Amino acid sequence: MPFLNQMYDTYKNQGLELIGLSIDEDVEAVRSFLKKVEIKYPVVVADLDISEEYGIQFVPHHVFIDRQGKKRAEETGFSEEGKVEFETKVRELLKER
Repeated sequence: MPFLNQMYDTYKNQGLELIGLSIDEDVEAVRSFLKKVEIKYPVVVADLDISEEYGIQFVPHHVFIDRQGKKRAEETGFSEEGKVEFETKVRELLKER
């Protein structure tokens, strides 16, 4: 999550929106976790409909949506090597109008 905080800080003024979705059904567990971890973007508890609509089977799962609301890319998992590709996708989408 530090990387996502960094991305949010760097690109929010250019139009980047991040929304974290928790698929944990225990809302209190989510609240407790969020009190311990600094997350600079909103986090909501997603129901199974959202998980199914986006085909989320594993976490973390990232969905890249353009300014028109169209899903443009997605990826599952996260690695240090993937940071460059992630940021590249964000920058490409932010250039579009």
